[in-house]
Amino acid sequence: VIDYPISNSAPISPKPRLIYLSSLIGGILIFYLILYCWFFFDNKIHNKEQLSNILDDIPIICEIPFIKDEDELSVSLKNNNQNSRSILNESVRMLISNLKFMIDLQNKKSNTIIFTSSIKGEGKTLASVNTAINISNDHNKKVLLIGTDLRNPQIHKTFGVEKNQRGL
Repeated sequence: VIDYPISNSAPISPKPRLIYLSSLIGGILIFYLILYCWFFFDNKIHNKEQLSNILDDIPIICEIPFIKDEDELSVSLKNNNQNSRSILNESVRMLISNLKFMIDLQNKKSNTIIFTSSIKGEGKTLASVNTAINISNDHNKKVLLIGTDLRNPQIHKTFGVEKNQRGL
């Protein structure tokens, strides 16, 4: 042996610290990239402030909260009385009181209120049924509630009417 080999005690090619550091930075960057894409492509309106920023000249009358518990929804629809303090009934009462400023619910002429949306599942039936029940109970007015959803009618379930019955 003419010359003995000279070497370091640490390996040259995989460097564990560099691999761990680059993996950590890459994982964080991928996480933030996914979040950025998620919020960039999110085109829904999630709260009242986002809607008021888009629609400057249109008044926002009320915001009805999203309720996950279906038992609370069914209780609110069936037991919709004046003393109920559920979140849904309070928001519908706020809607009706704000409607009083927009239209005159006490007059003799007819008023028309339309609940509409482009997609299903946004609470049109829930809001319209609760509003109709509260207006008829609180103001002793006659209310005509017409459900014109031809693809997926739901109002009949609330009032216990047969789905195959003719009419709107």
